[in-house]
Amino acid sequence: MSAAMELHVALSLRLDAHEAYRLAFAYEAEALRKQAATLRRVEREETPADASGVREGLLRAALILDGHADQLGTVVGKATVTPAATATPELLPETDTTDPLIVDRFDTAMEPAPEDPPVLIVGAVAADGRPVALFFDTEARDKVAAWLAPKPTRDSARERRLEQLLDTIRTHGGRWTTSRVQDMRRRRGQTAQRGTARHDLAELHGRGHLVEHGPVDGRYYTLATREDRRA
Repeated sequence: MSAAMELHVALSLRLDAHEAYRLAFAYEAEALRKQAATLRRVEREETPADASGVREGLLRAALILDGHADQLGTVVGKATVTPAATATPELLPETDTTDPLIVDRFDTAMEPAPEDPPVLIVGAVAADGRPVALFFDTEARDKVAAWLAPKPTRDSARERRLEQLLDTIRTHGGRWTTSRVQDMRRRRGQTAQRGTARHDLAELHGRGHLVEHGPVDGRYYTLATREDRRA
């Protein structure tokens, strides 16, 4: 995780001043190293070979930036915020690791910057009041989304199919046979089983939306009018 993202987490979770200053220094050091890397890239890829003075100046400036970054690094030390599946353990007091950390309040969610790893950070508060940062990479986000998404049931899928059919009949009108329903569904790339089409038309008729016409071997349906519903 970049220092910028760590600093964002610290400020969002309102950590102590010492931790915030440490992350601020880390962020500045990281920015200086990025600038030094940019200067070296310009010297290597964009500066003419015969421009020795310019090349030397770019490299010297990069070394100066690296020196400042190293000085900041001595302040930062070795402590870092390590991505974890549940929380930032080094920011929390020592507890019995056999007990799960329970988060009971959502605070904020932070999408990563384009240059950072695709990790969603969720700021939350544990049951005992401690701030917690949850890190979700792409795989973890997909899993959570799958857990939270309502599972489609057979009845709900059937109702959506009936609603689509009724909406189509209302839009286009005319006579609707089993074959016409099948053709419409084939054009839309949907399953077009004859038995399903026949049962759907009969169901809409049973609910009062359609009027049934003709014998069994020549049956068709039309959209019911107000007069039909009153009859």
